[in-house]
Amino acid sequence: MTEAIIDAATLLQQSAVTSSYSVLSCYGTNGFTQEHQAAIRSLPHLKEIIFAFDGDDAGRKAVAKYAALLRDQLPQVVISSLELPAGDDVNSVFLSHEPGVLEHLLNERKDFFASSEKVITTPATVATSVVVSPGLDTGNPYKLGYSTEKINYYVQGGLSKVLDSMKVTLVVERRDNGQKSRNKVDLYEDRQIDKLAREVGERLQLDVSLLETDLHRLTDLLDSHREKELVPPVAD
Repeated sequence: MTEAIIDAATLLQQSAVTSSYSVLSCYGTNGFTQEHQAAIRSLPHLKEIIFAFDGDDAGRKAVAKYAALLRDQLPQVVISSLELPAGDDVNSVFLSHEPGVLEHLLNERKDFFASSEKVITTPATVATSVVVSPGLDTGNPYKLGYSTEKINYYVQGGLSKVLDSMKVTLVVERRDNGQKSRNKVDLYEDRQIDKLAREVGERLQLDVSLLETDLHRLTDLLDSHREKELVPPVAD
């Protein structure tokens, strides 16, 4: 799935791509429509969605947003992303590099989510996966937890019942060395999430785009949990 039509057209000219993959173009970073989603959901044998968006901040943010959306809709499908050079797109990489560069990028694509360990290889090989549970740990209402392969997230003190915000005290912990970052943030504010991801990524040496994806996923989980908690019990 590409960001622009010219990138899709470039991929469609590569027999190494079209022999194994279908190509779908969005209409820019904000152009992933309901029609795109319906087309993807209609594919009965879909195994993987590969994002080939531009190697810039807007492209990375769009991939984080749409990858999280598609993971919720199609949890059984692998979601991966091409690692394009900074500032480049599929077409510019094709024009400025040696033949075969796009096939190389496809073979080197990365699984987008830290919550899975997937071996993504060429279509001739079988992919395997070990998935970390994506749910919210609500065992302690004053320390809600969410874990991925590399990171633990803890919401200290529980959730406010004010529905127009999601102000929390959030602890982000690296699982390999126990390093932590503690922050107060309103998860309903995208700009605060973006800022937090950059600061935590720099502090703990973690991938910023994966942090953004995790934080958006955590927000959705907390939102659903709070809604359930606020629904009054049904009388017999």
